[in-house]
Amino acid sequence: MQTWAGLTRLLVFVSISLFGFAAWGLTLLEPDRQVYLETFDTTELETVLEGQIMSPGRHSPWSISVDGANLVWRNTSKKTNSQHQSIDWVRFEDNKEITRLNEASLSVTVLPRRFNSGGAGIVAGTYRQRQNWRFNIDNEGGYHVLRQSGRGFARVYKGEHPAIKPNTPNVIAFERQGEEFVFFVNEQEIIRLPTNARRSDPHWIGLTAFGIGTYKFAEMTITQ
Repeated sequence: MQTWAGLTRLLVFVSISLFGFAAWGLTLLEPDRQVYLETFDTTELETVLEGQIMSPGRHSPWSISVDGANLVWRNTSKKTNSQHQSIDWVRFEDNKEITRLNEASLSVTVLPRRFNSGGAGIVAGTYRQRQNWRFNIDNEGGYHVLRQSGRGFARVYKGEHPAIKPNTPNVIAFERQGEEFVFFVNEQEIIRLPTNARRSDPHWIGLTAFGIGTYKFAEMTITQ
């Protein structure tokens, strides 16, 4: 009986070891995440992200330009207006092919100069839902979350956080964790928002701003 018990323990140990080795091998085979860096080092808007950031129409209160270091958004007339631009694909380093973004993380440096209520930041949504979340910061240490559903949008959260530094550039970051969208400022988590979608549904990302003011975006990193 002791011999059979010892043999059983040996077989269990070997099975566990083989499973662990296989899992370790799969981990080693997992491809590295790719990184794309955009510095906005140009004066021609059509060269930013190969033309994905477009100037709004002439009837829009918004104008979008680049100044050689920043992507600059301006709204001069409508304090309740929100603007966003999605980023659908990039060419990652050492890759000549276009890669569609469907599980990407994003970080960007933001400097908002707004009048009354307004801010700038990151927008994220899922392809199966007619809804997106817009996380914005202002220049007084506050943050604003707008939710767009269909054609309408509303501000659903407003608050302050010590991680958001007034009147200075702040780094906003976004990543998806399961069924939640998570937003960070200067490496500190600020808020988690439900995707209202299945875990397997891909998501999309972009830049956003709302309210009257001048909003500058600098050095942007996309990871997938």
